[in-house]
Amino acid sequence: MKQYFLSLFVFMLILGGCKSLQEKGTDQYLSGQYQYAINTFSQILEEDPENEEANQIIAESYRLSNRIENSADYYQKLIEIDPSFERYFFLGQSLKAQQKNEEAKEAFENAKNYTQDEALFARTQREIESINLAEGIENYWPYHELINYRELNTPGGDYAPVLSENFLYFTSARQASGIYPATGTPYTKLFRARADGLRVDVGAIQALPEFPNEEGLNQAAIAISPDGNTIIYARGNSTSPKDLPETALFASYFRGGGFTLPIWLPVNEDENWWNSTPAFSPEGDVLYFASNRPGGYGGIDIYKATKLANGDFGNAVNLGPTINTPGNELFPRPTPDGKFFFASDGHPGYGKLDLFVAEQDEEGKQVIKNLGENINSPADDFGIFFTNYPKEGFLSSNREGGIGDDDIYYFEDKTPKPKIVNVLLNVFTKQRVAGEPDQVLDQARVVLYDGNNKQIGGDFSNSNGRVRFTLEPQADYTIIASKGGY
Repeated sequence: MKQYFLSLFVFMLILGGCKSLQEKGTDQYLSGQYQYAINTFSQILEEDPENEEANQIIAESYRLSNRIENSADYYQKLIEIDPSFERYFFLGQSLKAQQKNEEAKEAFENAKNYTQDEALFARTQREIESINLAEGIENYWPYHELINYRELNTPGGDYAPVLSENFLYFTSARQASGIYPATGTPYTKLFRARADGLRVDVGAIQALPEFPNEEGLNQAAIAISPDGNTIIYARGNSTSPKDLPETALFASYFRGGGFTLPIWLPVNEDENWWNSTPAFSPEGDVLYFASNRPGGYGGIDIYKATKLANGDFGNAVNLGPTINTPGNELFPRPTPDGKFFFASDGHPGYGKLDLFVAEQDEEGKQVIKNLGENINSPADDFGIFFTNYPKEGFLSSNREGGIGDDDIYYFEDKTPKPKIVNVLLNVFTKQRVAGEPDQVLDQARVVLYDGNNKQIGGDFSNSNGRVRFTLEPQADYTIIASKGGY
């Protein structure tokens, strides 16, 4: 009897502990502390692997913190408990991120059986087609090579580099001031180092001197206007109830010999909307950025805002369904020739975020092209910036083989230099007299024509009757010789 009561008491303690953990984990999840929620509900799964709420919150926490590749086992368990469209769909996305394409397509096909919503059905079919189309992607720049900038990267995370006035500005988790509860990774700050193109002085990296980095939140994705007088960046993810609830764009302006303290930009419009990854147009009169504001085509869309008379940016406009998809588009990068580079997980690609370009085809229609497997990977690839467009620049990736969570890579055009082949043609002019050896005919006019009968050379034969021409290989030519009296 005593043993029975002891066992019952222990059982009640376990139940009470689990309930307490569930409440704690749910609060963490609802407040966006996804990594903490994962840790809490993982303890519950150790005692109860079939716990539906624990599997659900862990799966969603991985998905919402951009680690959906880690969620497959949990969605699979949820499907065993109670299958639904959402569970099959997110399982497919998780498997796709792991490059398990056939299994992903099977999950997406199963998802279609659990919905009658035409939009959801179409989105699922788009995922299947995306996997099929990815197999035929060609490299946009066949000879570009991508290299990890190992001397610049740290074990924490380094990403989103931009070059301005001989300084490379970037986001980094070095000198962290706390842990971001959503991912369990250090908070990020803004840094810079002297740079000349791709050459960065990694021995003299310093925290952003224009204005102080703040503690206990993320500062990231800096953009600098072409004239160097405006800095816009994203700031957010603070756990303080006194701070803004979402990531927002802030701006600092060069005034009176220095930069002002950053201020909240009106283009954010609502403090509950996520706004980030800004970029200026080459002229500086348009601000591109990513946002999850209502009325878009997916989770995160790319918008543009024009510069107003007072210097602010406003009248934000969605870039439309050619660029934006039901997935996520961010990290815009416009170029001087009218092309538009960006990152997306909604267009056909290799896994998670890939880099794409929007450009005009021969008929003037905007088309989207994946940059190919020499630039992209199954992981996240984003934040492209050109130091010498389009031959060299930087981008960010969390692909395998890196130093930290996100790493900075540089790329260069390694197109083989064409071999110069000189074909020398010696032409001799002679006169032929019946019954006698051929005799040298000097001062004959010899003209060289290309395959289109265009004259490309000509000269008079010398005392030896010779004229020399330099030709290109594998081309057609015509030679005509003439001399008065002949």
